[in-house]
Amino acid sequence: MRKLSLIFAFLGIVLNLGAQSSPLIEIYTAAGTEDERLGIMRRILENGEVVPQDFYVTALNELLARQVDRGTPQELEKKYQLAKLIIQGFGDNPPLISSVPLWTFYEEVKDPVLRGIALGAFSKIESTDRISKLIRILIRLNQSATKTRNEEILAYYAIQALAGTGSPEGFETLFAASKSWYSPFSKVKELAASSLEQLEGDVSEGLINIIVWSLDFEAKTLALESLTQGNHSQEKKIQGAKVALEQGLKWQPGNDKEIYLLARLRLLALDTLKAQGDRDPEVVPLIQRSYLKAFDTSEQLRSLEVLGINGTNESVQVLTEILRRLNDKNKTAGLPEQEQSQVRQIITSLGMTKNPNARTGLMEIEFSLYTPAIVRESKKALETLPR
Repeated sequence: MRKLSLIFAFLGIVLNLGAQSSPLIEIYTAAGTEDERLGIMRRILENGEVVPQDFYVTALNELLARQVDRGTPQELEKKYQLAKLIIQGFGDNPPLISSVPLWTFYEEVKDPVLRGIALGAFSKIESTDRISKLIRILIRLNQSATKTRNEEILAYYAIQALAGTGSPEGFETLFAASKSWYSPFSKVKELAASSLEQLEGDVSEGLINIIVWSLDFEAKTLALESLTQGNHSQEKKIQGAKVALEQGLKWQPGNDKEIYLLARLRLLALDTLKAQGDRDPEVVPLIQRSYLKAFDTSEQLRSLEVLGINGTNESVQVLTEILRRLNDKNKTAGLPEQEQSQVRQIITSLGMTKNPNARTGLMEIEFSLYTPAIVRESKKALETLPR
């Protein structure tokens, strides 16, 4: 006890003179017990002086040399307390000179809480690779085959650390974590979802990348939902909708669930194009394929509606071709109610185009044996078109 009192007295003198690393290191390395080291570290942190980083580097290396994960339960408890204090010192005194000590600690220690605390300090360093390292750690955890409780604990800390950087580079990995294997008990997925709001800058590219590259069809849809509902530019929303529609048509479903998920993705993409009033002729072939591949009547009608909103010569040509096929069928065998609803939507869509090229298709309705009600609808649509 007398030795500890003398150490604290000398430490107080050093701190009052200014927290220089050399004498602090000498005092710390002279300590012979964990209690002495803990006392020194607590006194330094309580003092509130900015301490040079090489002091904490020395303390952490010294702790690693004594093997943090080995000892009696009492010894381990004190080592863990000391580790937390040292890492707190790193985090409270940025910028960190080097990430190597923390990274070494993370790699060598097994306790998930200690590793997680190290990640928290690691996220504050001024290093070009800190974000990429945190992303790689979280990706490995998201894709874990073992799915242990320790991995959940570490993932929780990794998410906090990555979100704490504020970098939009972490968006895709955090988004994946919010949809990954973690149990409801762990709250990992909830933390990942809420942490997306902490990221700075434009994350729309991250959402679009998920739509394009994710192998999870539901994740693609959720990413598009986030893009359309968030405060993103019209350009990005339209871009996301186009790639989502392309993805919804590209993949071949392997079962009924995938059929439904891909149809849901296509329908949301069509709704987005409708909401944004897109008039790009290059997207017309995708909308036409969505009509032909439609999961149900709803997707067929939505495709026809979006072609009307598109309003280009290309969309008018597609609408007219579909209408002529239905006209021919109606003249020979009549149309069931489902296809009659398509005719009505095409009439509406051709009128919506405000394109004079739509007149030809609408004029053919009168000579295709439709009911007087449908003919009246076509004539009304004709009246809205320029000559």
